Amino acid sequence: LINAVMMRTSTPLSLLPTFLLSLNKASNYLTGKIACDERVLFFPTLANKINATHWHVPIHGWIFEPETESKKRRVAIKGLGKLFQVNDVDEKRLLKRRLMWFTVDNQSMKYVKIAIVGSGIEEKEEGEGDHYRLPRSAKDGHFIGHLTLRNDELLDAADSDGIVRYEAIDHKRTFAGAIHLLPPTGVSIISDIDDT
Repeated sequence: LINAVMMRTSTPLSLLPTFLLSLNKASNYLTGKIACDERVLFFPTLANKINATHWHVPIHGWIFEPETESKKRRVAIKGLGKLFQVNDVDEKRLLKRRLMWFTVDNQSMKYVKIAIVGSGIEEKEEGEGDHYRLPRSAKDGHFIGHLTLRNDELLDAADSDGIVRYEAIDHKRTFAGAIHLLPPTGVSIISDIDDT
């Protein structure tokens, strides 16, 4: 009977570190705070005018853990290095850097808050200014939000090239993104560079 009781109590105790780690990350699902082992990458987007006073602003990002210490990922990268016969130290480093983006741990069901840089919003404490909460991330870690922002809000923050910068709200690190303001008239050059 004593052995049976010890076996029952030892199993939950062995799971305690995993349980505590999941509790640590649970607050991220509720508050939108980016965990210390997570990274956010924003993709440049184009904003277009809806009317004389407002813009449609898409925001596209990706939240993930780099997982640089994962044994499975190291084995996969090493195997691909052998497959492609990469022997030079610099080439191995380059291969590892390029493959890292395909071997990350995507974070789903997370949301990110952003603030426009240069509008005065980013200097305010959370809850005081216009922080924009984006939709939760999908299984692949990607999230896409669509904001409707005022003309003055964007134009005041835009640089001379018509680019508005924004940042994920994180008190220790900077995850920056860019919105390109596309005027209703003008000349656009579209280039297909993926075949070069």
